[in-house]
Amino acid sequence: MRFTKEEFIKAINTYEEMCGEEREILYNLGVDPEWTPGGWLGKYYELIEDMCDFTEEELDSASGTVLDIYCYNLDFGNDWEPGDYVVEGEDVPLRNAEDLWYAIIG
Repeated sequence: MRFTKEEFIKAINTYEEMCGEEREILYNLGVDPEWTPGGWLGKYYELIEDMCDFTEEELDSASGTVLDIYCYNLDFGNDWEPGDYVVEGEDVPLRNAEDLWYAIIG
């Protein structure tokens, strides 16, 4: 991980805000707000992902990285429930960016 904990949390929270703004804009334009990040928003995500130093195995995982799961499957932790992310039989909370930090650094 090349972010400090504080930098990482700020980056994730900023990304969440940007995604929310994009969803709102799309909704107001009458476009389905189910989106896949692209353009500048996708580049910001890629920067965060690169700074996390995921292994090739993690990047090639069928379920995605824990970052993917947190941001997209669990809507930035808003949809997290116990059992949503289990590693080696242990439930790993992903309620917020700090939980995500600990899940990534192990």
